Amino acid sequence: MSDNSNTWPISRSELVGRYRMPNRNRNILLIGGAVMLVGNIAVFFLISSMLQKTGVDSTIPFWLLSTLSIPFLVLAISLAIWWQMKSRWEAEAPRIWDADGCICPWCKVDVRSEPCEAHGIDASHRDLLVAYYASPMLDNQAESYKRLVDAVPRSPRRTRLFAGHLGWFKRQAETIRDHDADPATRKRATINVFLTWYALLACIVTIVILVVPDGMKYIFASGFAGWMLLMMPLFFIFNPMSIGPAKCKACGQQCHEKDQEICSECGADLRKPGAVTRKEWNKRKAVKAIPILIAIYVLPFMMDFIVGQLPTPARQAIWSTIGAPSGYFANLDPSTMTPPRVEEEANFMLQLARPDGPGIMYNFDRGFIEQSLDLGLLPESYREDAARATVSATIELEETGGDRQVVVVPRIDDSLLGNKGPRLAFGGISIDGGPWSPGAQWTLVHQDLDEWWRANASSRDPRPES
Repeated sequence: MSDNSNTWPISRSELVGRYRMPNRNRNILLIGGAVMLVGNIAVFFLISSMLQKTGVDSTIPFWLLSTLSIPFLVLAISLAIWWQMKSRWEAEAPRIWDADGCICPWCKVDVRSEPCEAHGIDASHRDLLVAYYASPMLDNQAESYKRLVDAVPRSPRRTRLFAGHLGWFKRQAETIRDHDADPATRKRATINVFLTWYALLACIVTIVILVVPDGMKYIFASGFAGWMLLMMPLFFIFNPMSIGPAKCKACGQQCHEKDQEICSECGADLRKPGAVTRKEWNKRKAVKAIPILIAIYVLPFMMDFIVGQLPTPARQAIWSTIGAPSGYFANLDPSTMTPPRVEEEANFMLQLARPDGPGIMYNFDRGFIEQSLDLGLLPESYREDAARATVSATIELEETGGDRQVVVVPRIDDSLLGNKGPRLAFGGISIDGGPWSPGAQWTLVHQDLDEWWRANASSRDPRPES
């Protein structure tokens, strides 16, 4: 093993232990992920059982399950990639150290004796290579990478793209954390990070809304993960982790020498991979980050209040996608409202109750149109509109062995007209839009299709199939 400690800005332990995670951090990550997973599963079962007791459809939509599962999928994939990178690095890092950094970062060729034919790297690039390999521990990886790529004659095209354009964002983030940079430079980098991050999120949200059917519900269902993306730029500013002098990872005692082998405080072997670290916990920034963390957890629970303060068009545009909060219509008194306002709220209710709408979960929120009709504040045409909003059917033609069969799939939600629930009638005939004749032979109501009513109701109208 070569002794290159005098020519490297870091020790061999730091280089080899680049991907070594402290046991405490690993345990927190695993336990926290397991708790979140178990908690989500418990919430699913709790919601399902509560909906079953209220008679509401207890099936949790697949799109909601898939959207909420994405953070765990991303976490699992990230951990798998990290483990693979850790294994490869710990096999390659000793060779890089022994070669004094003269290893091509792309094809892994030793360039001390002869240059890399593919990329043109030779021993003259040694200082840039050492700076690049040491940069993750010194928190200047993007800048070191760009200097190396600019100096290499034939760097890969994708590498030049990343270092020149995509790496710009990472360099700005590094500038924010650079204590040696002047305040004006750090402030400019902060503005660049904020504008770039939110512009990228806006592009992603726009694409999802325009391309994915009902894309807004996926965005809102991202929940905590989506909220974290909104708050992420703040962590670039209030990042409690900073880079300081080398110290023992076990006890935090600062190393007196770069090539120190034994910790003078706890006696730990500092030659082991990952035994030395430069990361420090900045208590002042951690205290400043506490309000941000509180906001991350509290603000999502205040979304109904926040959205409720918006102008009516903006408020209804959001609620028409995610659904109005519980009790919204129940707290409206049509007798104290102007007729235009009554019609506006009635149209909003019909929009929620439409077949492709978010729906109205609780029955106590469904009486607004009925009350307004009884008070004469709405035209009588709203009675039919309310019935048609909750009743619909799809018709499919199936052919089996030459026989044709018409399959009708009805949808009948809870009524918006109180006990005067609409019925889906079968058996009538209309000639060129004329009157229906004869009368309906049988009809369907909401209770005929609801699983809870079918299982628990003891006395009601006979079912069509009985």
